[in-house]
Amino acid sequence: MLSGCGSFADRVAAPIVQAVKLEPRLSSADDRYQKMIFLVGRLMMGEEQEREDAAGKLGLLRDARAVSALVRALKDPSKRVRGNAAWALGEIGDRSAVPALTDTLNDEDPITRQDAAMALGKIGSLNPPAASRPGSG
Repeated sequence: MLSGCGSFADRVAAPIVQAVKLEPRLSSADDRYQKMIFLVGRLMMGEEQEREDAAGKLGLLRDARAVSALVRALKDPSKRVRGNAAWALGEIGDRSAVPALTDTLNDEDPITRQDAAMALGKIGSLNPPAASRPGSG
């Protein structure tokens, strides 16, 4: 699968492929951290379905170390990935995600906008700008 993809893909993807092979065996005290690293790798480099699943699972882990990757995922080409990233940020509840979630209220997809609004509500930013609300412009 990686052959012919170049040295960058080999250097970056090889550790992720190795993590995929190891994931079912994770059971140490570092399990949560290792899962988070694995899922962030999937979120950044996986196929669309893998990215979507990774965003959702990162929300279930509720690990604030995943916030920056999830914020980047709010700009993913897939509306499903963007929506799951918004939901996950709400589950994590880190206030540093508020500006990016507020920007996501302008997303082209109404479900993604709704996910962002719900995430902001969970975080406690209940007063997004009126101009950003779906259907206001």
